Formats: sequence, C-alpha cells, structure tokens
Amino acid sequence: MRPGVKDELFRLQDLASLRSQMLKLSSPMADRRLALVGCHQSMPTRRTPIDRGRRVQITPAMVALWKRGQEILATKAEQKWEEEGGRRREFLDLAVDLHELLDRRPWEVDVFYVHAMKPSDDQDQGDWVGAAAARRALVAALQQQSG
Repeated sequence: MRPGVKDELFRLQDLASLRSQMLKLSSPMADRRLALVGCHQSMPTRRTPIDRGRRVQITPAMVALWKRGQEILATKAEQKWEEEGGRRREFLDLAVDLHELLDRRPWEVDVFYVHAMKPSDDQDQGDWVGAAAARRALVAALQQQSG
C-alpha cells in the first residue's frame, strides 16, 4: 500500500460508522419534529417567491346575491328567523353562497360585515384587506349594473 491510503481507508470506515450510528439514532418522526422546530437545515432555494393571490372575477350571480343580501340587511330582517317574520336563514344561506363564489375560506372575514370592523392585531391583515377589496368590487359592479 502506498502511504496515505491506509489513512484514507480509515477515514472512510470512520465516516461509514458515523453514518450508520446517525441512521440508528434518526427516525422519520424525529426528522419531522426537528424540521418543525427549525433545527433541521435544508438546502436553500433559488426560486423567487411569487404572490399568487386569489383573483376572483365578479359575476352577475355574485352581484345578485350581494343585492339580495343588502336588501335584507337594509330592513334588518337578518336579525329574526323566518318563524318570527324575519329572513335570517335566507340571509345566512346567501352569505355562504357568496362567500364560496368569491373563493373565500370559511374562517375569513365575511364581505357583508367587513365595513363594520377593523382588523385586529391577531387577525390576518390580508384576510381583512381581501374582504374589503371584494366588497368594493361588488359595490362597484352593483352600481354599474344599476346604471
């Protein structure tokens, strides 16, 4: 053997044994836990993050739901159930339908009530801003449709 080869073989065996010891200690669950905590370092990416915000086109069906909802809110009929002479079930159903058509998530601010609230510190600012933008678009579409 030439000089230095013995040292290289020793290093390779040493690395192999270290690797096998690490594999014995490591488990998929431990790796996941470490990744969640942020202790696990991963390769950096060269990808540029792109904001792919949800962009919803306002449709006539959305405007019709918005108009019906505004009519119900104007008479305060959403405060009483149908048995009491109100229109609460109808309002709640159309609010859910409009929320889904606008591609809003169930926990996000409703477009009917966004004007009555300001975003709190613990609330996602993007959620409130998105609801306010959807409301402005619906109001503009209704005004354009009305003449």
